[in-house]
Amino acid sequence: MKLLEITVSGTDEALLKKVEQFAARLGLQVQFRRPEKPLPLSNKKKSEDKDSALEAINELTKLNAFKDIEDPARWERELRKDRSL
Repeated sequence: MKLLEITVSGTDEALLKKVEQFAARLGLQVQFRRPEKPLPLSNKKKSEDKDSALEAINELTKLNAFKDIEDPARWERELRKDRSL
């Protein structure tokens, strides 16, 4: 079986959620990754950025986004192999 990987990116949270739900209905595996280049920050205050980050973490927790990671330390080592130092 060949693996096909599709990357979806955007800033519209509602639209990205719909894409995620559609993929789940199709029985596809969904993984979340941070972009290699950080998205530019808006002119938000630091407290708003902190609130946004906490909200994102809580959303990932609700989605159980990391359920497939059996060994977090090994997973992190694997990620670091791909990154040039």
